[in-house]
Amino acid sequence: MSQQLRGMILAVTAGVLWSTGGLFIKQIQVDPLTIACLRSAVAGLVLLPFIKPKQIRFNRYVLSYILSYSWLVISFVTATKLTSAGNAIALQYTAPLYIFIFSVWMREVRINWRTLAPIALIFAGIISFLLEPRQGSNLIGNILGISSGVALALTNLSLSRLKEAPPINLVCMSNLSAAILVLPFLPDHTVITRIDSAGWLSLAYLGAFQIALAHVLFVYGLKLIHPLQATVLALTEAILNPVWVAIFWGEIPSTHGLAGTVLILLAVLTDVYLKHADASIINKDC
Repeated sequence: MSQQLRGMILAVTAGVLWSTGGLFIKQIQVDPLTIACLRSAVAGLVLLPFIKPKQIRFNRYVLSYILSYSWLVISFVTATKLTSAGNAIALQYTAPLYIFIFSVWMREVRINWRTLAPIALIFAGIISFLLEPRQGSNLIGNILGISSGVALALTNLSLSRLKEAPPINLVCMSNLSAAILVLPFLPDHTVITRIDSAGWLSLAYLGAFQIALAHVLFVYGLKLIHPLQATVLALTEAILNPVWVAIFWGEIPSTHGLAGTVLILLAVLTDVYLKHADASIINKDC
């Protein structure tokens, strides 16, 4: 098996594992904060034996990563409980919009049609979600989904400043930190004793496989293939997440939700394609 094929398989497998989050989160009949806390605790403990203590460093970027990751976990799990799984995962992929806004503010990118095209598609996708006729928890879930996109953007921006840090260390520390930060805000600490066996199996799967193993596989996959290719392959998560929930829970995305998902996925693919085209032109000129 070639290095390229191994990398592709690892990236796709990570995407498939990530995509099962909505399916198992809906299986656990407790509040979102308890799910977020326990899932992160399991993921952190699973990875703990593999970290390298001598390489642990704390600075403002590590702190930024931990805090943004913690909110990412909380907002995504809560959004998945309050709105459809498809909406929650698609809105998380609005992260490029917020990275773009930050980059423009820092004057790191130029505004032209190549940068604005995917951003316009993301805006259209967000509007589609927010125009869903259902209100109440669905609207709150969509807003939390948008905030999870902001958190993902902050997480990625922090990671871009932590290129030398071992990924497993960061994933382990951020999950353990997320669990500790959420713990004081749990609405009912005794609810843990009322989780049934199916709920505990779901939590174990989410922590050990959907987070810990998936991140490890994706990190190794990134070492074997180009990041742009890995990004496209990881879109398996956004495509399959609502499919699993529809098959096993009968949750069918609304017309607005489906339109928003398509627009956001198209935005990500457009962004990847344009960046790849720009890179090819630069390499050709060189």
